[in-house]
Amino acid sequence: MKNGEYTGKVIAFPKGNSGVIVQLAVTDITCLVRIPARFNNYPHYMDNVLIRITEIKQEEKLIYGYLMRVI
Repeated sequence: MKNGEYTGKVIAFPKGNSGVIVQLAVTDITCLVRIPARFNNYPHYMDNVLIRITEIKQEEKLIYGYLMRVI
């Protein structure tokens, strides 16, 4: 759901992107998440995070989000 907040785990760091791949909790759904410039500590592999969904592209089956905080 767009603008919804969800928890998940950081599972990958894609090359050439300024973000991380997060797997949403209790699902197989993944999301490309941007890291805001105000963050002084970048999330690590398998960190639990809180994200907000910003865009869902159903045709391409892509979900984009924004990192709210590391839990």
